Amino acid sequence: MQKNFIPMKKYFNYLLSTICIALVLVSCGGNENDDDHIYSNQMSLISLIPDRYNVPLSVNPEEQEVIIFKVTNNAGEDITEQSVLYINNVELESNIFTPTELGTFEVYAKYVVNNREFLSDPKTVNVVEGIDYEALYFKHKVLVEDFTGTWCGWCTRIIYALELIEAQTHNVI
Repeated sequence: MQKNFIPMKKYFNYLLSTICIALVLVSCGGNENDDDHIYSNQMSLISLIPDRYNVPLSVNPEEQEVIIFKVTNNAGEDITEQSVLYINNVELESNIFTPTELGTFEVYAKYVVNNREFLSDPKTVNVVEGIDYEALYFKHKVLVEDFTGTWCGWCTRIIYALELIEAQTHNVI
């Protein structure tokens, strides 16, 4: 009786293996309508990237800092030269913005290819009065703790040393 089951097991394993191989071959096959092909060869979006979002307005126009914009497509290619940039809906002559007045400016890019127009998401850049760079940096303070035992009170030498430190700098807690 067991001899009849052995061929059936072999047949079932053979059938299962054949079905698995067929599924792998069908699922790995592709054609020109696959999504990867579409996204790698066709434009679907553009991105505008400023090199900075805040720039101080200089008193001397010759020392004025600028904002440089870069435009890329969905494949990461630089298309800045073929794009048109707009700042507050006014066309820029290049990808470099030299501010002349204080304010907040909205910038976007337009790229036209094959009679299709692509617009980037708008970015906001700020032209501000002089930036206090020292105030932008985080100031570190030194924390001094005095540990004492229950059998001993506050050490007068440590209290005196803390008073000397506080007299020299305010960056101590």
